[in-house]
Amino acid sequence: SSLLQLRLPLRLLADFRIAMKKKIITENYTPALRDMEVGDILTFPVKAYNSIKGTLIPRLRLELCVEDADWKVGDIDKKKGLFDVERVA
Repeated sequence: SSLLQLRLPLRLLADFRIAMKKKIITENYTPALRDMEVGDILTFPVKAYNSIKGTLIPRLRLELCVEDADWKVGDIDKKKGLFDVERVA
C-alpha cells in the first residue's frame, strides 16, 4: 500500500512537469509554427484558431512542401480558451 501512496504523487508531479513545459504563444504565430520541430506542441489562445487553422498552416505547408511539413490542430479547451498545435511531420 505504501507503493500506491507514492505512485499518485509521482504521477501528479509528472503531469505538473508536462504542464510547466507547455509554452503558450500569444504573438508571432507564424515564426512559432515555422520553428517547431516534429513532436513539438505549442499552445495558442482561441482567438488565433481560425487564423492558424485556416491560413497560417496551409501557407506553411506550401512553403515547406519540400520537407513535407505538417501540423495537427487540437480541440479547443473552452474552459481555458486555448488549443494545442503539434508538429507531426
